[in-house]
Amino acid sequence: MSSPDGRRGYHRAVPAACDNPSARRGFARRAALASASLILTAAAAMAIWSFVTPRPGAAPPGAAPTPELAPPTASPIGSTAATTEPPVEELLGGSMGVSEQGRLEFIDDAGRVVRELLYSRLEPVEGGRVNVSEPEGWLRLDSGAVVRLTADSAALRQPAAGAEPESGRFLGGVRLELYESDPRPAGSATIADGSPDPLVVVETDTLSFDARTGEARTDDPVRITAAGVDVRFTGFRLFIDTDRDRLALFETRGAGSGSIDPGAWTRGRSGRGEPARDRPGGGSAAAEALYLAIIEGEVTVASAGRTAHAGRVDLWARLIGGAPTARTARSVRGLLSPTRAGSAPPGAAEGASPAPGPVRFAWTDGLTVRALDEAPEELADEDARVRLTAADGGVVRLNDESAAISSVSAGVDAAVVQQRTVWRGLGPTGVVLRVGDAFEAVTGRLDADLAAGTIDAPGPGEARRLTDGGRVAWRDRASVRTARRGIADALTLESAHFFGGVEATDGVARVRGDEAHTEFTTDSDGRADLSRAVMLGGASVDAGPDGILSADRIDLEFGADAAGGATPTAATAAGSVRARREGSTLRADLAEARLRRAPGGRLIVESFTANVGVVIETADGVRASAQSVRATPEAGLADLTGEPAEVALGGSTIAGRSVRIEERARRLTVFGAGRLTRAQRDEALGYDALTLTWEDSFVYDDLTGRAEALGVCEAVGDTIAPGRDTVSASRLVIDTTPFDRRGRGEPPGLLRAVAYGGAGGENPMDPARIESRRYAPDDDAEGGLRLVTLVALDGPVIEFDAESGRLRVPRPGRLVVEDRRAETAQAAAPTAPDDVALNARGTTLAEWRGWLEISLDDGLAECRRQVRVRHRPPGSPRVADLECERLEIAFEPAGDDGASAGSAGLVWARASGAVYLAQGRRHVIADALLYDAALGMTEITSAPGNAVTLYDAGGPAPLFGESIRWDLARDRLEWRGGRAVSAPD
Repeated sequence: MSSPDGRRGYHRAVPAACDNPSARRGFARRAALASASLILTAAAAMAIWSFVTPRPGAAPPGAAPTPELAPPTASPIGSTAATTEPPVEELLGGSMGVSEQGRLEFIDDAGRVVRELLYSRLEPVEGGRVNVSEPEGWLRLDSGAVVRLTADSAALRQPAAGAEPESGRFLGGVRLELYESDPRPAGSATIADGSPDPLVVVETDTLSFDARTGEARTDDPVRITAAGVDVRFTGFRLFIDTDRDRLALFETRGAGSGSIDPGAWTRGRSGRGEPARDRPGGGSAAAEALYLAIIEGEVTVASAGRTAHAGRVDLWARLIGGAPTARTARSVRGLLSPTRAGSAPPGAAEGASPAPGPVRFAWTDGLTVRALDEAPEELADEDARVRLTAADGGVVRLNDESAAISSVSAGVDAAVVQQRTVWRGLGPTGVVLRVGDAFEAVTGRLDADLAAGTIDAPGPGEARRLTDGGRVAWRDRASVRTARRGIADALTLESAHFFGGVEATDGVARVRGDEAHTEFTTDSDGRADLSRAVMLGGASVDAGPDGILSADRIDLEFGADAAGGATPTAATAAGSVRARREGSTLRADLAEARLRRAPGGRLIVESFTANVGVVIETADGVRASAQSVRATPEAGLADLTGEPAEVALGGSTIAGRSVRIEERARRLTVFGAGRLTRAQRDEALGYDALTLTWEDSFVYDDLTGRAEALGVCEAVGDTIAPGRDTVSASRLVIDTTPFDRRGRGEPPGLLRAVAYGGAGGENPMDPARIESRRYAPDDDAEGGLRLVTLVALDGPVIEFDAESGRLRVPRPGRLVVEDRRAETAQAAAPTAPDDVALNARGTTLAEWRGWLEISLDDGLAECRRQVRVRHRPPGSPRVADLECERLEIAFEPAGDDGASAGSAGLVWARASGAVYLAQGRRHVIADALLYDAALGMTEITSAPGNAVTLYDAGGPAPLFGESIRWDLARDRLEWRGGRAVSAPD
């Protein structure tokens, strides 16, 4: 056969059947292209999971960019217009005979060749059948791409003349090739040497089709290859929806496998850019199609140490012009690309992107691709979605050996464009995420949003470290935020949040709260280390032997320990803070601590601060309260400040603006003014309560038992009987029972006390003072009490020895005694003579230049050197004046109740050494004087060789004698050894 232009085997014809609508849709061309496109799309989608969490990797030199997986969609063959060439029935059916080495061209109304068929032999047979040997078909698509179909032979059925074949079968070496452009030179029927390789190749042994049902099938092995893609399975069938010009159904039963090597992909060999297109804005060049691909059986996907195992994979895809949308293409390229956190190997070109390794996949039961009439829920806001489902009784397993990450779940759902992935649990199968042998998380569901960088567990769960038993559990939900903001970024942890009954433990300490919020920092190696943890709502930390801390909010900061792990470095507790340790408790509104990990692993508190309403109670009975407490536990120091700060033990309380406690030294210091009160009754001292105040400072050393107060000190004791004793000084030193001499829990007892006046006791204008007042009930007096006696002792230094009961003034001083007990009786009695001497009642002032010592237990007192005593009896304007070098006094010892302490009744008094007595008109000079209070008698004597001298203002001359007995009651004088005797008138 020769062509009209003289070329052998050339036939230029347009079939009359092109006016038939079904014929216009070009069944054979669509079937091949649609099946190849959807299979490749499904294969690529199966690999998505392994790139949801890309790991950093090294880039090989010169890696190529990634193209789209699917070819563009061509216009239907039937869109070509009819021409006036010889009718096709001359070639197919009718009176057509056998044709050898022929070529058919199909031309559209613009005169373009859109289809070609080359063959070595074309032979019509009976029954409307045509046998074709070595068919080679060419199809030019609207996009410029070209499809080539070859086989060993083909058997076509054409039941009626003038119609396209309604069915047929391609036999032997069936091969479909997709080229980006026509690889043949213009006017040539063969491919030129050096032409680009085809983009997609589909190979099988046979291919049958039925145009009436829109079905194509084969039972033979099928192989689909493209740049970096190789898919193999056995047998398939597909149906074409001729009304909508699309693939309606593709399915293959049985096992299949394939591989994708993204590093081998290119964008396109002619520079036309990405084949994928977004949805059209009204143009007709690209139509939208929706598909669902289902892969069943034991589905396995593997790439570079990453594997996925599932019982079924569902893929929903939105195609534009038969290809994935541009958004899907960009996301897939990102998923298949290494992370930007990866580093290129030495020698790699600057800016070169590392190429990912091949992705291998396989299934056992089959692959189905089905067209969708309307967008399902899975594509409501998405262009591609993948779902991995477990088989009955099985699980979905994802594993990354390089990153040592694995997961087990009932299913995984991934939205490709939105970069969201969901791991689902079902029934007894929860979601288990494991990192090597170190970490494991278990929950009912995990939601990952790569665009937002979040991973959420919307239900209860638990995460635990497998190495040391550390764990965190929650009842409501958990949320993790990563530093990743895109699919090509490395997954580094930024924060984690847990809600509802949160409980965490490191194997020793236990943390609880309604909420927990954690933050992380990333080191130079990309490792995330815990930097902060916050517990909210009923928060508590139970550190076992290190105590329990609870608060409304607990905030922990972390740093790196010696092993490079995270360890707490600071802790802050706020709101209703409570701490307990070894029987001691602390309450406050705010507490802060600096922490460090000891070599043995124990957590050490370096410093501690508590503020606002601080109350501390220790196991040994100490109670402290302050506005602020600052402590250094290792040094055993604690500083309390407040208005005031108080420390109490038993019935004693110390208060001041600033108090320091030194635990190891067992020392307490009050800086500035303060107060010590003892509200507990002290039977030994006879006091109901004791109070000590000072202006400058106070120090108590519990080891030695010494307390020292400085700066205008005052100690006040209220006696059991109505009365008050007061000690005033510029410095007060009190010695109590040392710590090693006390029994467990025994309060310290008083041993010695020393009161110093101003300037160390040298200033006579600012002496130390002891003042004792006693009262008697009197309804007419203010407050119902009337002052009965007053004793005031002044001296630069006043010493009291509690063990011996001695009161001593070792330097010059004075003593004032006012005794009002006899005033009532004195007022009722006859008026006593004005010159009655040494009456015990009234007011007495004693001064000395040496020292004074009083034995309270024995009732004895003695003072030395230039002693002077002045006394005014009750109701008398006259004052008796006694001077001597030594004065001894005996008085009734104080009662146990303290009722007569410091003001007991006088028993006797003895003066010696240069005694001078002046009372009224009489003046006596002698060497000794003895007064007997019980007898009311005074014995005045002289030393041998001396004489007692009496001066009487009413007498003519002094009287001299050896001694004088003076009867004070009758005011009668009796001389002994006198030269003259004079009696009063």
